[in-house]
Amino acid sequence: MKTVIVFLSSLVISSGLMAQIFQTSQLSTVIKKCYTDSVQKTERLAALKFHKLINEYRSTNKIDTLAWDDTLWLTSRNHNIWMGENSKLSHTQTEATKYFTGKGPGDRYNYTTANKGGSSWSGENALYNYNDNGSSIEQISETMAKTAFNQWKNSPGHDQNMRAPQSHSHGVAFYLEPGGPVWATDLFSYQRFDKPDLSVSKELASADKTSPSQNINDNKINTEKVKKIRVKDAVQLSNNLLSALETNSVVKICKTNKRAAQRHANYIAYSKKLSHEEKKNKPGFYGTTEKQRMMKASFGWYFFQQRKTPVSESVAQIQLTEIPSDLSGLAREVNTALDIEKELQGTPVTSGYGVAFKQAKNILNIYIVRVERIKPEIHPSSELSSK
Repeated sequence: MKTVIVFLSSLVISSGLMAQIFQTSQLSTVIKKCYTDSVQKTERLAALKFHKLINEYRSTNKIDTLAWDDTLWLTSRNHNIWMGENSKLSHTQTEATKYFTGKGPGDRYNYTTANKGGSSWSGENALYNYNDNGSSIEQISETMAKTAFNQWKNSPGHDQNMRAPQSHSHGVAFYLEPGGPVWATDLFSYQRFDKPDLSVSKELASADKTSPSQNINDNKINTEKVKKIRVKDAVQLSNNLLSALETNSVVKICKTNKRAAQRHANYIAYSKKLSHEEKKNKPGFYGTTEKQRMMKASFGWYFFQQRKTPVSESVAQIQLTEIPSDLSGLAREVNTALDIEKELQGTPVTSGYGVAFKQAKNILNIYIVRVERIKPEIHPSSELSSK
């Protein structure tokens, strides 16, 4: 028996997929991804559950319910990413900061809609907390929605926004920062363009069918905690898991990739936080970015190949309470979770894994890094232009 929790994030040098802001022209792509990426699925489901809670609250107070507006949701989502990535709870974004989309709510709405939106904002609520408890997507999203609702309800100014009769639509969004807090923003509008949103009700009903056994990254098997794992067993497990991962890989294993992956896995184990960025003067530091780590691991040789083979890095954390008997099965689960994003526009040509562990009481945390070099697709247009 084992407990497996995989927290997944992926990064590609050319496109930066770890955190991303979007505009309404990309709305359908973003929503579609909410049902293929388990973290974003949890965030979306929490938003839909909150939408249901706030309308029940308004109905109880004999106030017209709010229509759901995906453009407001996307605006709120962008603001969550700014707050999370800049570690700042605020209604005002600072210019020239990462993920800046506009100083105030109206500016951010104009950014999201490319100045083509028709809404005027009537209020905005924002928060952060650490309430993402649960063992399934449904449970975690339920906790996130209820906690945010109660947090705002118990704050007079925020509660006033939730009950404002002049608001007729809204879009609330959540952002689960990797290894950090839950950020939430709810943007309200005076306008109401749609009839009562039956599509949202259908989406919520469909999403609520998530299996209770499915966790935030679809890779959890429940078990009770058992005795503490011995260090020598943990070391052996890490080595065996590394071998199983390499055996399970369909991509050629490369020493350079392995070296870069292992050094970053060691760093993550020291810091206990999933990230693609390393900070200088911290234990295990090897290189700030995945590109720098690959350069160092290849003794500079990667410099001559970087244009032809960009690098992609995935990181994951597994929590074990007992040594699993089926390492090949565990390796398959991990590789599934570590699958590189489909938008890579290329094919992995070499791969490498790094495995490190850190014990916490009776739980063994295993940190896994996979580094792949990607061969870009060559399109006919690019072939012609190079002649």
